[in-house]
Amino acid sequence: MAWMVLSLLFGLLGPAAEPPAMGHPTGAQNQTPADNAAFLYYQAWLMESPETMARLTKGFCPPGGVCRLPEEWEPDNEVDGSLIAAHGAIGRLIKAAGILSCDFGNDASEGPDMRLPHLSRMRGSAQLLQADAVRLTLAGDSNGAAERVAALYGLSRHTIDGNTCIASLVSAGLGDRANESAARLCAAGLTTEGRDMILSAIGRCNGGDPFGCKRAVAGEKAMVMNWAKRFTGSDAGQRLGRSSLLEGMEAAAGAEFAAAVSALDGESVGLLVGRYGAMCDELLDAWDEADASERIKAIRARAERGEFGVMARALAPTLSSVFATNRIAVESRRDAIEKLKKAILKQGD
Repeated sequence: MAWMVLSLLFGLLGPAAEPPAMGHPTGAQNQTPADNAAFLYYQAWLMESPETMARLTKGFCPPGGVCRLPEEWEPDNEVDGSLIAAHGAIGRLIKAAGILSCDFGNDASEGPDMRLPHLSRMRGSAQLLQADAVRLTLAGDSNGAAERVAALYGLSRHTIDGNTCIASLVSAGLGDRANESAARLCAAGLTTEGRDMILSAIGRCNGGDPFGCKRAVAGEKAMVMNWAKRFTGSDAGQRLGRSSLLEGMEAAAGAEFAAAVSALDGESVGLLVGRYGAMCDELLDAWDEADASERIKAIRARAERGEFGVMARALAPTLSSVFATNRIAVESRRDAIEKLKKAILKQGD
């Protein structure tokens, strides 16, 4: 969600959060793991060892640093044993990643009150798959490593929810991890089978909006505007200024927003939300144009001058950053595909 993106982006730089309480996928009574990958993800997360995940976090996430797998990283004996012991969870992650549909049961009607605990678990699972791909590469099993890299692309695809920008940003981040792992495997040597496995996984998530960023802006706009309808009456602005909408705002922006809306009644809040929606519409209209970057920068500048109201001014920086992140992630994926196509292939394992 736009109001959570900045805080959660900083969260992405640190260790994965403590395991959240597991929920249930939407319509669970009518679905099976073959219909909804979320079932298998939940199973994998229940099987993941906290000790193993802590060891990986230590290797991936230096204090104050970005959680990245260093190019020279190799599992020590303790981590190697932990990864072998995690084969059950890893197997479920691989199976889940190959399923078309994934629904974690998030309720968009909750608006900013909606929580997305599965995002931190997807990030932790990506660490597990990355590390095991390295282990298998070093052991000479390039096809097994390729299977895990392919699964990373599946995790990226399944993270998209079409309603929240943070989910799409996490999708882009997981996609970048997949690209890194694919490049490392290309350097180590791929079989034709392994390369095709990875390219096939990319093909399943490489449509016109591969990280769901444009869909997220549209979905978030609709979600916020629907949620905001509850703010009616003479004290609507006061209640909006105390709402969870402020959670992702920087302190100064949140204070400014709360002060600006405190005296608004329900009708005025509706007009303010409508102006935010108009800004989103302009962003979406510009998204696919040749001059999109320049147009979106101009829209953000207008928002920061207050042309779309105080709500749009507070949320515009995050929305425009989603566009920039998407552009970078799409280019990175193109590079990964080119590397895979040009990789020097070896005989089967």
